[in-house]
Amino acid sequence: MNLIVALLLLTALPAPDPCDHLPLVKKYAPRYPYFVEGKRYTLNPALVLALITQESQGNPQATSPVGARGLMQIMPRTAELLDCRYEEMYDPDTNIRCGVKFLAALLTYTKADLLRALSGYNGGSHSTEKSPLLGGRIADNPETKNYGKNVLTYYDRYKKNPCNKQP
Repeated sequence: MNLIVALLLLTALPAPDPCDHLPLVKKYAPRYPYFVEGKRYTLNPALVLALITQESQGNPQATSPVGARGLMQIMPRTAELLDCRYEEMYDPDTNIRCGVKFLAALLTYTKADLLRALSGYNGGSHSTEKSPLLGGRIADNPETKNYGKNVLTYYDRYKKNPCNKQP
């Protein structure tokens, strides 16, 4: 009986909305710019929301089977490299700060090649390089290609219809 009550309560909860985190995205996007040929660029909040949507559908408690945590699905080693505490990855503020920092670093590294940066976000920063197993870029891996396509679709949606506007 308790299991049925718990399931009913869970199904009655509203689905998480990535747009609930827009204030944090707007807080951190300008704090962590990326650089290309000496020029400074600011992350578009729509891109960060697209990543949140793809990674966790806006659920700050999301956990992947391989251990990525939170809204932007940060892995333990990535958190460590970004000087973030993995134990705090369920906190939206900490998670978005670390995810934005990681995305900005990938965009700087790839010279703003969005597909390569997204490949790195999805498969680890090493995946922005050529993979001898695939005979080309890891971005050509079907799973990563689909990931990039999904993020770009969400990105386009958020650019066209910001969170505060009805379709």
